[in-house]
Amino acid sequence: MKRLALSTLAATLLFSAFAVSAQTTTPVTPAQLTTRPYIDADLDAYVKSGLSQLNRGDGSPFVFGGEYERRQALYQKLRAENFAKLQQQQAQG
Repeated sequence: MKRLALSTLAATLLFSAFAVSAQTTTPVTPAQLTTRPYIDADLDAYVKSGLSQLNRGDGSPFVFGGEYERRQALYQKLRAENFAKLQQQQAQG
C-alpha cells in the first residue's frame, strides 16, 4: 500500500507541476522543475498545505471533497510563491 501512496504523491506532484507552472508570471521550464531547489520548494508547499496528511494511509484521499480542494488550492498558491522566490533569487544571483 505504500507504493500506492507514493505513486499517488508522484502523480499529484507531476500534474500540479504543469498546472502551477502555467500560473506563474515567469514560465518554469521542465528542466528547472527537476533541479533540487524546485523539488524542495514543491515538497515544502505540499507538506505545508496539508496534502501530505490527506495522502497518508492505505487508500487515496477523497479528491472531490471540500477539504481536499481547499488544501489543493493552498498547495498551488504556496508552490507558486516558492517558485517565484526561486526565480527572483536566480535573477539576482
